[in-house]
Amino acid sequence: MQQGESLEHEPAIDPKYEPPSRTVPKIVAALFICGVFGALSLLYLLESGEPAAPDPDDAFEQLTGWQLPPGTEILENSNTHGGLTNDGDYVLTVRLHPRQLQGLIHSDSKAWRDCPVAPEIVRAATGLPEHSGSMYFARKTMVSDTDWHRGHVVIVNPKSGTVWIYEWKG
Repeated sequence: MQQGESLEHEPAIDPKYEPPSRTVPKIVAALFICGVFGALSLLYLLESGEPAAPDPDDAFEQLTGWQLPPGTEILENSNTHGGLTNDGDYVLTVRLHPRQLQGLIHSDSKAWRDCPVAPEIVRAATGLPEHSGSMYFARKTMVSDTDWHRGHVVIVNPKSGTVWIYEWKG
């Protein structure tokens, strides 16, 4: 040791060093944020699988206002609604006896229109199924909607007894 040197010296401190009392809350916050986003991502992935199709009886009644007659043949019942926003399409195609369908139409107060379906509806209902219907009615999901970004259309062929129901949420 040379003269004038002291045994005591100032330890070298890393300028990036933070005491644990300031570092721990940052780590906890980062873990919390990762946990929240991880859980939301997992929920989205679980929900984005193929959603179950609604019960045809319930869907038919909700979207047409009619009871599904006994003996009705279900031709298609598919649903792509899902995920966090519930966007997607629902298709229900049924065939009932033509006289039953004609009776439902004649006792109904809906504003039935002749096919083809109006262009503004076709533009919004991009997954509209192919059909041989001759009449239809359509409704927006919300009356306040100014366009057809969400709605449903019911298309009928009274001669064959076929009903195509298409609901979209875009």
